[in-house]
Amino acid sequence: MCSTCQTLHKRLYLIRRVAQLDFVLLLALLYCSFTEWRTGVKRLGPLHGINFITLLVLAATGASDGYWRWKFPAFILVSLGPLGAWLGERSIQRQLAIRATEGR
Repeated sequence: MCSTCQTLHKRLYLIRRVAQLDFVLLLALLYCSFTEWRTGVKRLGPLHGINFITLLVLAATGASDGYWRWKFPAFILVSLGPLGAWLGERSIQRQLAIRATEGR
């Protein structure tokens, strides 16, 4: 595997993990919100926000470095996080598999 491919896989793995954490925080935040537990919302809200920003920065950094197109971070922004990250990451992984079978 080429070094660029390894870097790309590492970045996608990191995005996947951050998206998973974002999803867990979002579920916990929704639970606290529905049960009207204000202390939980006050604590989890900023954590979820910081994690979402981190997810966007990671995706934007990869796009600016040329690893993927700008539609990946845009899709994360529009879908509000984890769903966009998972679908975009899966699409990029599929494209990598196709390139590997073609011998690129």
